[in-house]
Amino acid sequence: DSQPVRLDAAVLAYADHIDNVGALEPVVAHIAAKHVAAGVGVWHNEMVGAALLASMVDVLGELDDSIIDAWSEAYQHLADIFIEAESSIAAVCHS
Repeated sequence: DSQPVRLDAAVLAYADHIDNVGALEPVVAHIAAKHVAAGVGVWHNEMVGAALLASMVDVLGELDDSIIDAWSEAYQHLADIFIEAESSIAAVCHS
């Protein structure tokens, strides 16, 4: 699997579980641990989010602003979940 394929799978799993993101905790923990080990920072999430939204437009064509806004909000919520998980892991590693 390539990184873009894994990102697509993560975003789709998030969309499938948008009403119960707790179901994704094992996957989030696994990915967050990999992010911490690789030195992924908060600023990476911002770059990934911008690239993800741009790729949606490339693949799907012109999208209504409300769709882009909704996906942007959803991605930011997902990024916040990872930021919190990664911060917790990093705190344990550095204590």
